[in-house]
Amino acid sequence: MLTKSKGYNKVRLLDFRPYRQSVYAFQREMQAQGVTVDKRLTDNAQSLGLALEGATDVVYFTHEYTNMVSCKNNFLIATAKLAA
Repeated sequence: MLTKSKGYNKVRLLDFRPYRQSVYAFQREMQAQGVTVDKRLTDNAQSLGLALEGATDVVYFTHEYTNMVSCKNNFLIATAKLAA
């Protein structure tokens, strides 16, 4: 888990839907550990690039992968290219 003890004070959460209930649960969990969560809507390549700008570490994980598979696959590919 991304905890303050690992050296993270702030994380950016990039998502197609960053304002759903599960994201708020993650945000509360991180805040309890002293980590700030900066949520960013990334619904296209331009917003993804802007949201990744200045990041030093990138961790990608997906949920409900079968929902919108082609969109999430494109998101994964674009994230990998931008993070390189």
